[in-house]
Amino acid sequence: YAQVYRREPPQTSLSGVQTQAIAKPINIITISSGESLHNLAELARQQQQAWVFSTTLLLVHPRHRAQAKQLGFKLTPQIADNASDEAMVAALCHWQQQHVTSIQ
Repeated sequence: YAQVYRREPPQTSLSGVQTQAIAKPINIITISSGESLHNLAELARQQQQAWVFSTTLLLVHPRHRAQAKQLGFKLTPQIADNASDEAMVAALCHWQQQHVTSIQ
């Protein structure tokens, strides 16, 4: 028996992401679980990265919409049909088609 999977909060810095986002803004963040959403909010608060809370989220389940609002995310999240890669990509493409003029 070998334990090869652990769930724990990421140990990373968002400041590098913010630096890259200055040159090419981050328009949407994909989140695949409620736990990931919570971890992102905690990282953003701890590292004083307020921009994260003003970025559109793409979530995999409608129940995460209320969680995002409770955690302080300001924009209404987009919701994929399900958590599959195909559904996430389809939701991203749909979002991009709706926002292509505002991104360019």
